[in-house]
Amino acid sequence: QVTLSATVSPSTITGVVEFFDGINSLGTVNVSSGNAELQTSSITLGYHTITATYNGDGNYEASTSNGVSDTVNPTINVSVSGNGTVTPNGTVEIPYATDKQFDFTPANGYHVASVSVNGNPLSNPPNSYSFTNVISNQTLSVSFAINTYTLSVTVVRGGSVSKNPDQANYDDGTQVSLTATASSGYVFVGWSGDATGSTNPLNVSMDGNKNITATFINISKYRTFAVNSKLNQKPNKIKPKKGKPAILPNEAN
Repeated sequence: QVTLSATVSPSTITGVVEFFDGINSLGTVNVSSGNAELQTSSITLGYHTITATYNGDGNYEASTSNGVSDTVNPTINVSVSGNGTVTPNGTVEIPYATDKQFDFTPANGYHVASVSVNGNPLSNPPNSYSFTNVISNQTLSVSFAINTYTLSVTVVRGGSVSKNPDQANYDDGTQVSLTATASSGYVFVGWSGDATGSTNPLNVSMDGNKNITATFINISKYRTFAVNSKLNQKPNKIKPKKGKPAILPNEAN
């Protein structure tokens, strides 16, 4: 709603003032103490030239004011949900028939989930939006959502891996514990892929999609041998025959 006011002198004057938007009448109001004031919602967005015409009375002639040029600017109402910001925000007034860009910035670990312009959702939500040649009031709604990731675990040979919590998808920042359990005759030897080492259980911080492999080996294929040796064994004593040398065996190691 717009308030239009006109001053008529002298202040003792009586009569009526009619306000015009171009050639269109906006309404009339009685003069009181030299002032005339009209509240109207008939002025649309855009460029206007406003005049006030005094209709005269028995003492004063009718007259018309000079035109006053004014522009009623449109607004863009911005609403935001979730963790993120839209710049600029709130109710944004912009010059009539101009362009305006809005930028969307998700918080860490979040993304732009949806964008609607005047109630119409956009496909493939962008990270910014520009209004062009704005000549009417607009609305912009932006929602942010937390990132979600998958955790895929592959087992090599005999064993299993449990996840805690065990979910199809995990919100950004979720801590997941992986516990490797070897089958009978196997041992766990380590992690590979998006994890390394052999710490068990393994704590995984979900900051992206993860693919982790747990490797086990079969210990039943390996045997332990005990080796015994007799040391410092004395050589056999052989009595040589007359005229022939004695042949002695080597000492046992």
